[in-house]
Amino acid sequence: MLINKIFISKLNFILVLIFVILLTACGSTSDKEFELNIKSRKITNQESQIQVKTGDHVILNFTTDEEGSAFIDQYPDAKTNISPGGNWKIEFDATKSGIFDLKFVPGGRISFSNTGDATTGINASGSLFRSPTMITDQTFTYVVEKDLDLKTVKYYNHMKRSNTGKLIIDSNAELSGTVEIEIVGKGAFDPDETTIQPGTKVTWTNYTKDRQMVSSGDVPKVVETQANVKLLSISVE
Repeated sequence: MLINKIFISKLNFILVLIFVILLTACGSTSDKEFELNIKSRKITNQESQIQVKTGDHVILNFTTDEEGSAFIDQYPDAKTNISPGGNWKIEFDATKSGIFDLKFVPGGRISFSNTGDATTGINASGSLFRSPTMITDQTFTYVVEKDLDLKTVKYYNHMKRSNTGKLIIDSNAELSGTVEIEIVGKGAFDPDETTIQPGTKVTWTNYTKDRQMVSSGDVPKVVETQANVKLLSISVE
């Protein structure tokens, strides 16, 4: 009987330990909330870089002494107009790893329809795919959907936006299976135009020493009412 009690006691301890481990693991993704006070176009109450983890739900609360707009370029939904006397918020899920700048456009409220978000369908920025930030020799793969036959998929380098490319989708094309596209030089694509069949697996490889990011769609255009001011960086690990 004593042995049975010891066994049951140990079993209960193991079960409790497993429960605690699972509870901790489930809680590893959480809300990360930051208070940001903009004064004289600078964040006065935070370090120059804040840290979050991939999967975190990030909340940025703003107060400001100047009207303008805040946004994170690589996260299309992370944007808000702000003005003195109010409390403003940006919320987004940190789905992409890398270091991203939180920017401020001073001098009035801007329309974010002019940043490329007004484009719809497959030409909308990031509507089909957007890679994580790729360091040297890293790759990103996208499989062309079957319903894109006879369409053209535009894409661009999110870090070097003058570099663009296109995938021409045609069920009668010679290329299928797997296609390799190299990112070379100052972020250019080689080749920058490829005709392929639906279902083709397209892989981009970063052969440069700089970070690169590939995004589908047209290149977003940011309205430059005044020069964008970098407020801080957000590191997503």
